[in-house]
Amino acid sequence: MTSIPKLNLSPEIKSFIRLLAGIPLFMGFFYVLFFFFGYLRDIHFVGEHFIALGFWIVNTGLLSLVARWSARPLGPKTAVRLSMLVPALSYSFLFFIYLCALIGNFKIGSVVTYDAAWLFLGDIFNLGRETGIPLLVPVAALVIPMTGLISYFQWKGSEFHRGIEALTDRFRRHSPRRRRIFFLAGSSVWVIIALSLFSLNPHLKFFGHFRHDPVVGFFKNSDFQFSLNKERLLAAEKDRAAAASLRHLTPRARNVILFVVDALRADHLTFYGYPRPVNPYLSTLDHPPLSRKIDWVLSNGSESATGQMSIMSSKETKDISNLIYSLSDNLSDNGFKAIHFYSGDSIWCNFNKSFGKKIDVFIDGKIHPGPNGVNDDRMLLELTDGLAPDDGGRHFLCYHLMSVHEAGYLQDSYLQYKPVINLASYFFHPDSPDFLEEKQGAINMYDDRILQGDAIIGQIMEKLRRKGYLADYVGAFTADHGQRLGEDGQFGHGRFVSEPILRVPLLFFGSKPLPSFPDTNFATLWDVAPTLVDLAGLDIPTTWQGQSLLRKRTKFWSYHLSPSARQGNRGAVVYYDQGRILKYSRLLAAEGNQPRMERVFDLASDPEEKNDLIKGFDRIILKQMRSQADEHFVVY
Repeated sequence: MTSIPKLNLSPEIKSFIRLLAGIPLFMGFFYVLFFFFGYLRDIHFVGEHFIALGFWIVNTGLLSLVARWSARPLGPKTAVRLSMLVPALSYSFLFFIYLCALIGNFKIGSVVTYDAAWLFLGDIFNLGRETGIPLLVPVAALVIPMTGLISYFQWKGSEFHRGIEALTDRFRRHSPRRRRIFFLAGSSVWVIIALSLFSLNPHLKFFGHFRHDPVVGFFKNSDFQFSLNKERLLAAEKDRAAAASLRHLTPRARNVILFVVDALRADHLTFYGYPRPVNPYLSTLDHPPLSRKIDWVLSNGSESATGQMSIMSSKETKDISNLIYSLSDNLSDNGFKAIHFYSGDSIWCNFNKSFGKKIDVFIDGKIHPGPNGVNDDRMLLELTDGLAPDDGGRHFLCYHLMSVHEAGYLQDSYLQYKPVINLASYFFHPDSPDFLEEKQGAINMYDDRILQGDAIIGQIMEKLRRKGYLADYVGAFTADHGQRLGEDGQFGHGRFVSEPILRVPLLFFGSKPLPSFPDTNFATLWDVAPTLVDLAGLDIPTTWQGQSLLRKRTKFWSYHLSPSARQGNRGAVVYYDQGRILKYSRLLAAEGNQPRMERVFDLASDPEEKNDLIKGFDRIILKQMRSQADEHFVVY
């Protein structure tokens, strides 16, 4: 029996391999454990990640060799020291990528790309103030690993380069023919792996899609959160055809104004029955017939991208893309100047590219930050001050506020309800003996944030009034999603489709009495765009999936989910008819024989979702709900 020949690596080569590969493999091993058991039990992800990690290690070694060769004129010791900066900086950067990936998976259910990471890194001082996280924490997370790695590789520099010399000497002992074969084979493998990792052509991804890989994902450009596929391209094509058939009409209102508040739930507003007077200005708008309030409004997603895009596109998740025909496009085609003032950053979900192709002005917090950074809503006041007086033309003014979101900047003057705890800087646990106090602190700060957002909207409206924009207008006030404030021990938003996350406010208002609405009991964010367009007296695109609330309801099914493959994400199908709001929810992606964890609630009679109706529920309706979920729950 022929034995397999041993490599017979020298101690110097073994030491070099440990130094070059040990630290990244150690980091990769723990990331894989965290991700595999915590989020996605997919063995393909494990293999793909170690391919990407091996590619990173090999390139680090090659760059170190190049650095040493380039620095030879400076002397051997200097060349070694400079070349050892390569693995130190390489693995510091790798640590940063892992850190971004962990935060991304924890907060939004996906890896973080470089454009979003650089945005937050560049605004780290302001973000520290906004979130309440001491600046020392992120700085230490970046500086300490880098300092440690630089010190370590400088200490091991001689040992590292003895290994390189031993490898070089071993390579030279082979015949020229074997060296050429090795070089050609190695170069070919390098090219194949590089194409598979970073090619935009899916046919060149030989090993897999690398969709969840933190390294590959980091270097992708997040042109849009919703990846294009043939279904979305078909939806966009139908949009174009529908847009081409629209009549260009003279609107009934010259100006359209839309306020979208991030992470605002309906049941914490006074005009939805909340006992605290947290929205004195907005309450003045809730006066029929100049306004119409919708009682039950559900976001179509549990995070900003899906929620805001549902407003602008009037489409469900599986049909949303950056090619949609948006509310801005429709109004622009009817002579409106579309102006978006967006507190926060638009790079995170690329809203500046996805809200429509016909936007005249788009300014976000990155372009024009407020006094305390990108998430300071006072930038909206400054931008409104900069608007020219109403010239008698048509204008669409869209405002996005971050005050209520945990990352928004909160001025001390609005700290009315105390003590406070910021969701962004605190980890709650329902088994903590102080949980009730912590929960109340989070609620207090949330209500303070609503006070601030309400005041800023009031100031914006006053500025618009002085400039003449409110002489003839229709408007809407809503939110992209809600927020958990301790329900079931959970805080924040994303992943789940419980009532505190999905239920948002919706108020239509204007300078003239509004028409009556056949039903003010229920709506989704899909319905915002068609209702605004109808109030303005314009044609509604036939491809919009919501409907105008000025018309009798003809669409009874809606879909509510945030498209992410993160394990545990849930989606919901809602059926509304004759006052009943039946919500069916389940896991978006169940692994193997894992139960789908189905639930059914009647939100009209059980708004807190305490009575699961799944047992004994009407089999025919349940079958329809499952069929709707199978067709519309799309996971990426």
